[in-house]
Amino acid sequence: MHALFHARPLPAALLAAALAAAPPALAQPDPPPPPRQADQDRGHGQHHDREGRRGDAGHRGREGRHGGGGEEDHRRPSREEMAAVLRDIDPALAERVADREARGGPGGLAGRPGRGVVAADGIRTLFPQIARLTRLKQVDPALYDLRVRDIRFERDTERIVAEGRRLRGDPTIEDADDRLEDLHDELEEKVEAHFELRQEIRAAELERLEKRLEQLEEDLKRRQDDKDALIAQRLAKLRGDDGGW
Repeated sequence: MHALFHARPLPAALLAAALAAAPPALAQPDPPPPPRQADQDRGHGQHHDREGRRGDAGHRGREGRHGGGGEEDHRRPSREEMAAVLRDIDPALAERVADREARGGPGGLAGRPGRGVVAADGIRTLFPQIARLTRLKQVDPALYDLRVRDIRFERDTERIVAEGRRLRGDPTIEDADDRLEDLHDELEEKVEAHFELRQEIRAAELERLEKRLEQLEEDLKRRQDDKDALIAQRLAKLRGDDGGW
């Protein structure tokens, strides 16, 4: 039998070794976004009185920690949004969850008080990344599609390894060696394709970083050009609108 299935490493460890320096893209937090200073500095009117308050509570959290455009908007994803992501990842599993929800009504599995249907928290338990993916789907559909494919590859490779262990552990399967060889070839193809996908994800993330860097540079130049007006507006704000103390 093929040596690949002789030991019992965790699938994640197997993938980590096969992909070398390519950790799962979803496990890596996106870099912090740039401040939304452009909104504060637009023009020389009412926005200029915000000079000096960079980093305050009104400024933080407007774009989120995981990418520009509000990927993390601090809004709890709805059950429907999370279920839609689950359908994209694994339609069969999404159907089973929906069936369980249907049975959880009155007289069903969750008929007792305190045991509702499989709601948002239940889905999040199945896939910890789903809440984050619901936000990414709204702000960057292309990257969302790549990351959904990443999860599918992960699940496919785990399925192949599990099937290989099953064949190895069942002495009654006469053609186990041939089937294990086929599984090895399939796993090799999957891991190679998965590596290319993760390279594509990294390229997309790099492009997002470059765009954010360009925006930061533009904001820096705009603030420098508006220096006198920004300082004057801030001083007026501190002294009061009438210029007094």
